[in-house]
Amino acid sequence: MSSNEISQRNMPMFDRLFFEAELPTDNLPEEIKDQDMSELEFQTHDLYKEMDTWSVSTAGELFLHEVEQNIVNGKDSSEGFILEEKPLGIKKVEETKSVHFYRVFECKDLDYWVSFDALFHKGKLVLVELNEINEIDKEQRKEAKIKADKFMESYKERQERKTHAILKPVKLLLGLFLVALHWVGKSISGIHSKL
Repeated sequence: MSSNEISQRNMPMFDRLFFEAELPTDNLPEEIKDQDMSELEFQTHDLYKEMDTWSVSTAGELFLHEVEQNIVNGKDSSEGFILEEKPLGIKKVEETKSVHFYRVFECKDLDYWVSFDALFHKGKLVLVELNEINEIDKEQRKEAKIKADKFMESYKERQERKTHAILKPVKLLLGLFLVALHWVGKSISGIHSKL
């Protein structure tokens, strides 16, 4: 197993976070400061890490957006299926924890990696602070996106190989069944012709 395969397997999942409460934006570049932060999607590894959607209300309350997930056939999808999500509602989560969340802001000249830290006490926002701002060279971001796309492509290929491995025995059994059915049909027609 290559180190690339190991790192792909151990890649941590994240959750999406929408932060409607006010964020400290005074030290952010003007290009970022002017954006409506409540409309933007952030990512975090500090919640359930199951690709869930979370939000912090304007009142500073932490919510989990519950969904029912179903896999359905998707003719137009490259994977052959679509993950359908049916919203079930939002649930207030009364946990005491620190949540580090971040996103990349794509701007005209530079891109910025911006992260915040929020502290919740029993699901209520106590404090939110700007953690760091890092300038990112657009070329580096494009290279990282290419790597991420390659990772997703190899992930899809691995999933397809697993699906094919599962289907092979089923196809074999179906083939044997059809051969047996053909043999039985041929034998019955031979008997019938002798009558």
